[in-house]
Amino acid sequence: MDIGDFLRDRERWLERLDIPLVSYDEEVIRVARTHRASLQLTLHFPGEFHLDIHETIDTSLCRAEFLSYSYQLRLGVRPIFRYDDAPHREVGDHKHVFNHEDNVQPSQRPGLAALAREVEAHVTQGDRL
Repeated sequence: MDIGDFLRDRERWLERLDIPLVSYDEEVIRVARTHRASLQLTLHFPGEFHLDIHETIDTSLCRAEFLSYSYQLRLGVRPIFRYDDAPHREVGDHKHVFNHEDNVQPSQRPGLAALAREVEAHVTQGDRL
């Protein structure tokens, strides 16, 4: 797998989403002469829902190795949940659930299908979960 394959995989995922998509913004930053790239993608859904995807990968081993990631669903500017591997938490990979406070739960990086299901549940329920 190279960076192009990784980006085509993300494009196919966008095409298969069961959630109506209003629009999206994408920025890809490739590091010259390396197998590294950063993808920053914001998906805009009906009802002011936004999914921010930030992934930094390395494909030098012929597969996508995630160097860092963050997936955050927002309603307007209010965060609903975020998965990330930011080093500021003792739990490593984790999920933030924002209800009345920042509730951090240990978690693995979700696959794209699982992430889409969780986003769809929030978008279709209007964040009444």
